[in-house]
Amino acid sequence: MIDPGPLRPRLVWPVRIAYTASAMVVGWILAIALVIVPHAIYGFYAALPSRPGGISALTDQQIAAGVMWVPGSLAYTITFLIGFYRWLEPDRSPGSTPAAFTT
Repeated sequence: MIDPGPLRPRLVWPVRIAYTASAMVVGWILAIALVIVPHAIYGFYAALPSRPGGISALTDQQIAAGVMWVPGSLAYTITFLIGFYRWLEPDRSPGSTPAAFTT
């Protein structure tokens, strides 16, 4: 989504929006997988004698998935909306202004 500068050509806004939506979907898939799995994925973390807050490794994994899904998607959503807004705004390039009539 960030403009790479003068050395590389700019991507058009629909492509930037597609990249952002794709990244958001990948994050959702990983978060859903972490929530649905019935056991802790990281065995070394599950084997710890104590965890912060005294919660189980599975509960901690599900909380992490929720944080990844909801607040993590917030940045993607804001970026998506900004890209969509920029895509729909009128072109302001110097060549697009009509010539003024002179007397």
